[in-house]
Amino acid sequence: KSDEAGFIVVYPNGISEPGKPDNRTFNAGNCCGAARDTSVDDIGFVKKMLIELKSKFNIDTKRIYATGYSNGAMLSHRLACEMTDTIAAIASIAGGVQIPECNPSRPIAVLEFHGTDDRSVKYEGGTCGISATGQSYSCKPVEDVMLSWAKRNSCNITPKITYDKGDTTCKTYSSCSNGVEVTLCTIEGGGHTWPGGAYYPDKLLFRKVVGKLTKDISANDMMWDFFKKHPLK
Repeated sequence: KSDEAGFIVVYPNGISEPGKPDNRTFNAGNCCGAARDTSVDDIGFVKKMLIELKSKFNIDTKRIYATGYSNGAMLSHRLACEMTDTIAAIASIAGGVQIPECNPSRPIAVLEFHGTDDRSVKYEGGTCGISATGQSYSCKPVEDVMLSWAKRNSCNITPKITYDKGDTTCKTYSSCSNGVEVTLCTIEGGGHTWPGGAYYPDKLLFRKVVGKLTKDISANDMMWDFFKKHPLK
């Protein structure tokens, strides 16, 4: 998508656990893994990373966005809570807010994609778990997380349907402060997957672990359209 649209995309790595180099995590609060257990300063990491990137590339500082999947999505929510002076908007896939207090310094646009049958980060909340780390933690219902974002942004708390195709319905809280929006795209029966993506690496095994993957919406396309509408003001 970055090649097609002409933006810079960066893939930061989390830290790995001893003896498990491929099991990387970020400290998103309650989750996950070695990053959480050793209180890694991932907010500081992102700030230093952006300084490094600005020194090497032509960065539009009004258009720095964050997205991620699962634990990375949770980190994106944390960035929206704690780095609103820098991050213009976020898009989260199968994530949620995992810090006890979220007090952004300004309204921020938030987009969430979430499957109703996600067995790792449960749509209805409760006891969630990341199979890669074998950890469990408490998570809030996805709709409650998004309503909280709508309230933080002083939106109209009655959402309207803005996308409806096949198993996917997106509802948007609008009339928010500073023209931001809060949108939740719900995939009925969807699993812990990237909408419009692909199963990886072993299709059959991975499908059993993560569940249904929808093709009724492209997260890549929708999040870029969303980001373009919401530069930092």
